[in-house]
Amino acid sequence: MTEQLLEWLPRRLLEHVSDAVVVTDDQLDPPSPHIVDANDAWERLTGCKLSDALGQTPAFLESGCSADTQRISLERLRQCLEDGRGFDAEVDVGSGGTRGRMDWRVEPISDPTGMSAGFAFVARRTGAESRTDTTNAFHVIHELRDLLKGQPLDLARKRQQVARTAMHLSGAEAGVVEQAEGTEMVYQAVAGAAEGLEATRLPIQGSASGYCHTSGEALLIADTRTDSRTQLGAQAADIGFRSGVLVPLVHGDQRFGVLKVFSSKWAAFGQAERDFVVILAGLLAAVMYRTRSYELEAGRRRHLVDALPMLVAYVDADRRYREVNAAYADWFGQPISEVLGKSVWELIGESAYERIRPYMDRALETGEPVSYEETVTFPNDHPTVISVDYAPNVASDGSVAGVYALVRDVTKAKAADLDHLTELPNRRRFEEEAHRQIEVHRRHGRPLSLIIADIDHLKWWNDTQGHLIGDRIIKQIAELLRGQARATDLVARWGGEEFVILAPETDLDGAATLAERVRAQLASEPQPEGEAATLSLGVAEAHGDDLSLRGLIRAADDALYAAKDAGRNRVV
Repeated sequence: MTEQLLEWLPRRLLEHVSDAVVVTDDQLDPPSPHIVDANDAWERLTGCKLSDALGQTPAFLESGCSADTQRISLERLRQCLEDGRGFDAEVDVGSGGTRGRMDWRVEPISDPTGMSAGFAFVARRTGAESRTDTTNAFHVIHELRDLLKGQPLDLARKRQQVARTAMHLSGAEAGVVEQAEGTEMVYQAVAGAAEGLEATRLPIQGSASGYCHTSGEALLIADTRTDSRTQLGAQAADIGFRSGVLVPLVHGDQRFGVLKVFSSKWAAFGQAERDFVVILAGLLAAVMYRTRSYELEAGRRRHLVDALPMLVAYVDADRRYREVNAAYADWFGQPISEVLGKSVWELIGESAYERIRPYMDRALETGEPVSYEETVTFPNDHPTVISVDYAPNVASDGSVAGVYALVRDVTKAKAADLDHLTELPNRRRFEEEAHRQIEVHRRHGRPLSLIIADIDHLKWWNDTQGHLIGDRIIKQIAELLRGQARATDLVARWGGEEFVILAPETDLDGAATLAERVRAQLASEPQPEGEAATLSLGVAEAHGDDLSLRGLIRAADDALYAAKDAGRNRVV
């Protein structure tokens, strides 16, 4: 229904206007502008068919007029655009077999952003009268094309716009949007003579507004003092409501209130004015339905996001917060309203921002998801380990409008079992399992070996290629180790650039073979940057009843340093 309104609303309104109306574009290079639309009244009054006029210039309407002598000159139209004001003209119409002098009102039409869009030529035969202010109709018709577009959260502005539009198009003295609250109708938007009556409350029972709302019937009231559908005629007359049009705001099975226009004069409105208000009420009801649906859905999404055990934010391309969940605001001790609009560095501090900036830059510049783990010091001076995932918001033209940031405080989790970056067991988990395996070795004399692997020159990768590349290599090696190890082996991240493999039921030769297989595979696969990452590996086998975990690690570590001293990229 929303999409259809945008299509038929302008034409529907045009056909309710008794004056002749022609709409043109805003091209002013001779011989422009060109006619793009007209109503049936224009065809009747001029005798000219729209099909003959489309693409013609306004000079086409004048009797014996050339582009050089047309009364409505391009210069005058240009001045009309510059001033933003219309002008009046008299023209001898001589097309289509109908001749006669007509009064023209020419008005500039702007799009919703204020840019020039064209002109409305409103004509009537000299001396004719029109009940409805047709000139105003063209301003509001163009504005209303945008009414259903964009975010629906500016409902107050849209209610006000419709109240004002209904008043102007119907020639009323006042326009009001009322909404039902309990047993009362409440003025939510007012225009014209109703200004100052904001928040006025009327009982649903006994009032014309209440009757309109409950019955769902559009009312054309000639005199409130005698109309049987209201018991408040005297009070209505006191505020200038002698006659009026009231239309229920209904969309689907939902009722929202009433759109009302009124005048202090008796029988000031007819069927044409009623039709105008009916159309506008339908439009506003659709907006209100959409807003209510949006708010309900937004509320559900907000509840869901606020319930997540993590910090969620949306950061735009300028690095400013546009949305955050309650956990995000609470973490920084500020209300959501104060976080929104702030830059990232304002909220988390310059030092912390510089640490995370490369990751955010990559997500915003490449449009690729980025994940990382970082220790940052926020303004509260407490070092915090965070796990962050950036999900870019890529527009249809390929540009990155911003990123969704999912942030978890993993400071406590770092003491748990898994390393977040590699998802391998961490040092704590490894030590627990290693102690158990050493006890098995002592009791049963089964072979047990340990491999320590160290990434060669990881600092060089970080310093020259960036920490994102370093992190990628760490994760790649973790996958390699996991893939080469047996199900019974324990692969863990020892810390920094070091990994360990605890290999039960494996002697020194078997562990050395595994280590060499890992080393050779990594060295044979150049990184995208052109260089190959390499590993130095030390291997040790458990010996003796008095062996401790510390002794086994020391033996493997000594072998590792021997590998490094021998030139790296080797197994000792």
